[in-house]
Amino acid sequence: MKKCIPQLLILICLPSLVFAQNNELDSLENLLKQHFAKDTLRINLLNAIAEKALYSDPEKTLLYALKADSLAGILDYDKGKAKSSFLIGTYYFLVSDIAVASKYAQNAIQLNEESGDKQELANCYILNGNIYSIKGDYQKSLEYIQKSLKICEEINYKAGMLKCYNNIGVTYSFQGNYPKSLESFQQSLKLSVELNDKRGMQKCYNNIGTIYTKQRDYSKSMEYLEKGLKLSEELNDKQGIAYCLGNIAANYSDQKDYPRALENFQKALKLSEEIEDISNIAICFNNIGLNYLDQNDYSRALEYFGKVLKLAEESGFQQTATESYIGFCEAYLKLKNYSLAIKYGGKGYASAVTIGSILTIKDASDLLSQAYAGSGNYQKAYKYYIEYKNYSDSLVNEENAKKITALEYTYKYEQEKELAEAEQQKKDAIQAEKTKRQKIIRNSLIIGLTMVLGLLSYVFYNLNEKKKTNRILAAQKKEISEKNQKLSTTLEIISFQKDEIEIQKREIEQKNKDLTSSIEYAERIQNAILPKTELLATYLPENFILFKPRNIVSGDFYWFAKIEKQLIVTVADCTGHGVPGAFMSMLGMSLLKEIVLKEYITQPDIILKKLRKEIIRALGQKGTIGEQKDGMDISLCSINTDTLEMQWAGANSPCYIVRNGELIRLVANKMPIAYFEKMDKFTLNEMQLQKDDIIYISSDGLSDQFGGPDNRKFFSHKFRDLLLSISGKPMNEQNDILERTIKEWINYGGKKYDQTDDITVLGMRIGFDVTPGSINHI
Repeated sequence: MKKCIPQLLILICLPSLVFAQNNELDSLENLLKQHFAKDTLRINLLNAIAEKALYSDPEKTLLYALKADSLAGILDYDKGKAKSSFLIGTYYFLVSDIAVASKYAQNAIQLNEESGDKQELANCYILNGNIYSIKGDYQKSLEYIQKSLKICEEINYKAGMLKCYNNIGVTYSFQGNYPKSLESFQQSLKLSVELNDKRGMQKCYNNIGTIYTKQRDYSKSMEYLEKGLKLSEELNDKQGIAYCLGNIAANYSDQKDYPRALENFQKALKLSEEIEDISNIAICFNNIGLNYLDQNDYSRALEYFGKVLKLAEESGFQQTATESYIGFCEAYLKLKNYSLAIKYGGKGYASAVTIGSILTIKDASDLLSQAYAGSGNYQKAYKYYIEYKNYSDSLVNEENAKKITALEYTYKYEQEKELAEAEQQKKDAIQAEKTKRQKIIRNSLIIGLTMVLGLLSYVFYNLNEKKKTNRILAAQKKEISEKNQKLSTTLEIISFQKDEIEIQKREIEQKNKDLTSSIEYAERIQNAILPKTELLATYLPENFILFKPRNIVSGDFYWFAKIEKQLIVTVADCTGHGVPGAFMSMLGMSLLKEIVLKEYITQPDIILKKLRKEIIRALGQKGTIGEQKDGMDISLCSINTDTLEMQWAGANSPCYIVRNGELIRLVANKMPIAYFEKMDKFTLNEMQLQKDDIIYISSDGLSDQFGGPDNRKFFSHKFRDLLLSISGKPMNEQNDILERTIKEWINYGGKKYDQTDDITVLGMRIGFDVTPGSINHI
């Protein structure tokens, strides 16, 4: 049975010796406000603030590090740019954007190697080693971390040594070398205690606990994991809490206490989603799938393995993708679908070999052996069984010790044998010299006779070969003649088939033309149904609507209406795109008209509740297995045009408000407008708008668009940064910048990618203020 994946912590690349840093952070920010000169001191202050804020406010780290990076580039200050590149790379590592993290880490390494700053270079090597570990390239990871350890020992940099030992332990664990892993973690813990580094101690406790789980010492494991959880809670470290909870869950799962395991996995998943830890979300999904698999709930297990694979492929986490393949293999093996079990088991085995994970190769070999046996291919079943046994034996420490002892005896025996042979060789050398001259004479006679016989043989051989060649040429001439005749017949058949293909091509082109005309007519209908922008402009004249369907007609739609003092504005993203999505969008607009204009409802959470009910009824959704999960995500505002009080609710779609250069994010409920496993009430958000506030609501089309240098998603954090950067510009110019950004992202570096999904962004600026005294504050 495959075990749950432990969530081993990998130390990031900043010292963590002091945790009560709020006072220091405030002091540094006050110094920055008093220092206006754009010089190297300002760059150092920006980097210092970014470093202090990393664990408490990572978004602040990115903001200040980017400012430092920009100014360092202008002033050509390589030391400041090296530090800012390292901090930016660390931020993207923490939010699991590995490609961007790798780019900045490499830049920081190059700058520090040129400057000779050993401590900063050691930290950069650790960051790069962690990046390779996440990618599953453990050999490369160890190479960089050991380079860092060598530097740390040279300069007596104990905080760096602490991180190196921890990360080496993580890498050895992934390779199944538990003794070396535990030894490294104990060295890291010793240094953490010596330096009073609570964050380092917390990570070590967690990691040591997972090693004891793997060795089935559950009481010892729980002792360390609970120490790690307690420290994480003291530090208010949500990521650390999530990792400890996940490892405690793995402990319960290993003991077949599935209810307690699932409870802790769900807690870990919730925390990871709050902090957008993509890597740990994938691990939690995989472990929940394994938990359901152990309880023979195959449909749920396969559902969660699918979620893992999707996240792993989007984020480039090869180790996580490997685990999901093996999860699929085991599920299909239990369902006796041996062909799919072999398919996914093969993928898992190949991926495990690539990343060099002995444990994963062992699991894959075991499952493949069973799958091939079930399909009747006993030859391959035996092959993978032998491989499984070999890898199983390689993980048993006592057997490894016996092998080492045997090698030592063999080495001593070989040494003694070589000494005896050397003595004998001295004796033989004298006798060999005597017979050498006799052999030379004898060999000369033999060689001469052999050459004469060889020459005669060569002459006879050439005569026979010439006769054979003539016979072969005659046969080939006859064969060529027959092939020419067949070729002539084949050409006539090809000509006839070409004419038939041309006729079929013209028929297909006409059908495509008719189909395109129908869809273009549907586009005119959809555009006619969408609300006229004049209504929105009447109350909020400063606005824009970016509406870019993927396939002529759109699964996105925008809609607004005015009921007395309430202006209702919404953007929705329906399931699918093209014609299916367009049908859903027209259904959504029709139902909104009924709810808002006929039933006179203006409160967003009630509108969404009614809309969900009507969608479920219209589509006949009952929540059965295999049922199509059609529906929509939506963001809906209700603004009182007299008092500027805004109510908002969202289903999987947030709302952003930019006020005084800061971005406020209103978080949506994580459930769609459709049948869902847990259909809670929608949350009503209320706030007082002010003059010059800008409200943005959108579908996820722009965030999910693939493109750029690595053909990756644009991602929501880049979308938020873009909105904040353009918020000070006129609304029509904001629309142009968004259009241009999408175009450049899709056509990056001369490559042209397809538009992934429908794109809709709606922006509104509050261009007036309310009369004093007219607002009833909540």
